Amino acid sequence: MSVWFYHALSAEGLPAICIDARHAKAALDMAPKKTDANDADGLAHLAEVGFYGEVRVKGYDSMLIRTLVAARTRLVRITTELSNQIRGLMKTFGLVIPRTPSNPLWTITDIAAAAEITHKACAKLAVDSTCALPVHARPLTLGADIVMHAATKDDDFRGRIKTVPAGGWGFSHAALPLGVQAFASIRLLRSV
Repeated sequence: MSVWFYHALSAEGLPAICIDARHAKAALDMAPKKTDANDADGLAHLAEVGFYGEVRVKGYDSMLIRTLVAARTRLVRITTELSNQIRGLMKTFGLVIPRTPSNPLWTITDIAAAAEITHKACAKLAVDSTCALPVHARPLTLGADIVMHAATKDDDFRGRIKTVPAGGWGFSHAALPLGVQAFASIRLLRSV
């Protein structure tokens, strides 16, 4: 809030100084009674006598970028935790879902070894082939039972392909893809 307040005051042409909180706290801790009114009075005295350390306020653009990066980092962490939770629940029912290569670490899972271990445990191996196209990774030839590829993650194509209850693929009649998108998607689905 102090960053916004500082920049808003500066934009109006008012003098604004951001003081060092640790320095001010050390001075305010000497007050016999800690109340909001005493703190406000103490800050006013610090300003009058010039007994404060001024700190540089970062630019609004740099704070915006920092906030966006921090928010993205947190959202990636939440998504990864949720994905791992779902994968853990699926193991309970005999469905192992490795992601290869994983996102964001790009670790590679040996699909053939994972299939061998999974089949020994009488479970199914479903490979999440979102980052590597199934036509290149060939998880079915390496022993996977199910291959998933998120063609719907493409912003222009989101929601246009759906799974048909019979286990195949079908197009939503409400939003058919256009030319090149349809051609690319059909080629992609043939490769699975």
